[in-house]
Amino acid sequence: MGVSGRMTERGAMMVSMAVARRVGVGVAVARRVGVGVAVALVAALALSVPGARAGTWVEISCVNPDGSAAPSQGWSPDAVGFPEAGSQQSVTCGPGVPMTASLSTSTPAPADTKEALEYQPPAGSTVIGGTLDVHLVATSTGPAPYDAVSAGAVFEPALADLPNDSVLVCSPLLQPCQSGTDTYTGGVSLPPNAGGDVFASAECLSQSGSGYCQQNPQDGAWSTAHVFWARLVLTTAALPQASNWSGGALQPRATGLAHVVFTAADAGGPGIYRADETLDGRTIYAGTPDTNGGACASVATDPTTGASMYDASQPCPAVENVDLPVPTTGLPDGPHDLAVSLTDAAGTTSPVLDQTIITYNPQTTPVPAGRRSLRARFVISWSWEGARTVLRSIKVSRLPRNGRVGVSCRGRGCPKLKVRSAGARRIGRLLRALTGKPLRAGDIVRITITAPGHRAERIELVVRNGAEPRARLLKP
Repeated sequence: MGVSGRMTERGAMMVSMAVARRVGVGVAVARRVGVGVAVALVAALALSVPGARAGTWVEISCVNPDGSAAPSQGWSPDAVGFPEAGSQQSVTCGPGVPMTASLSTSTPAPADTKEALEYQPPAGSTVIGGTLDVHLVATSTGPAPYDAVSAGAVFEPALADLPNDSVLVCSPLLQPCQSGTDTYTGGVSLPPNAGGDVFASAECLSQSGSGYCQQNPQDGAWSTAHVFWARLVLTTAALPQASNWSGGALQPRATGLAHVVFTAADAGGPGIYRADETLDGRTIYAGTPDTNGGACASVATDPTTGASMYDASQPCPAVENVDLPVPTTGLPDGPHDLAVSLTDAAGTTSPVLDQTIITYNPQTTPVPAGRRSLRARFVISWSWEGARTVLRSIKVSRLPRNGRVGVSCRGRGCPKLKVRSAGARRIGRLLRALTGKPLRAGDIVRITITAPGHRAERIELVVRNGAEPRARLLKP
């Protein structure tokens, strides 16, 4: 394993140390003074990504910003060489319990041995930055002239030979980490747009490929790498899409509480987080169609990038069936604009529907009670906008064969009617004369139905501003 120059003399070690410093990334140092500090560091250690953009999200590991436990999805153990018995990697973590990779002191650690923790971003996403809170310990060397030395390191994008791809290296003589010591505690900012995987490793190094790390242990290990928490900034090119449209709202006449049904998908992305639905520009639904058991809920917003933070590798469903309500009751009958957009957990929004639908919720006039009363009923379709109202269609049922219908209108917007009354046989002509005529708020249309041997039925239609006309029966 090469480390820039032979490590057979102290002078060579100092050269290697200078090289490692040149290739390292600047890291803000913060000492751990308790578990609570790990949580507080979220604000102090800004994620190393300049500005939020669509398709960006943050995966949290081990500890959420509020101090609650988070899983370690995406992390797995890794090893290089033949670590001795007792060496370990553990991705189990939580508040106060870090993920750990260590080289055990049960036997000397052979050169070119690594115990590591590896984070692999979810398929379709790429690491573009982030912060790890780590504790690295590397105090061990081999016998003089120190051909083997221990190291604790953070790598991205690959677990490579030092100093290649190293973000931070701690090693005796090779790279003092914190205040001239071989221990580092604090935050590590990942370089922007490095891509690949992220590693935290405990190692035994040797330029000659021989020797052992076998003296100066600490905490029962030749080398240790702890990760207390991670905030990993990810980007994705996934674009939410929709297919398989159906539902009553898309039928020729949408009535009552209709629905629009479709399949939403975010292939290669963190999943469908939100659906927004508008009718004539007014929001009628905004929410998360499927919470994915609670995982599809942002635990925080990153203060630097503005990206949503989640504690799962696939926070929201990648594919789901969505059923959105479309309340048409109380709307004017006729055309309306229905629009749907989808937003994934990375903040990418796609308009997936913008379509004209036709609503039909006709008004049925009340009928009088009583044995001698006429019980004619009119079904009227209205369309209105502000003070202007149009009767789109009108039909009558239960009109006696010898019945007669008369129509009158009072108000400034009343149209001139050429036909004002008609018998049952010619009622169609009269009703057609009423359709398509604009009325104004305050106009009153009265319909009177008469037939021999029956009390007259009088219906009053009062045109209102921005609402369906009110229909009521007048007293005999």
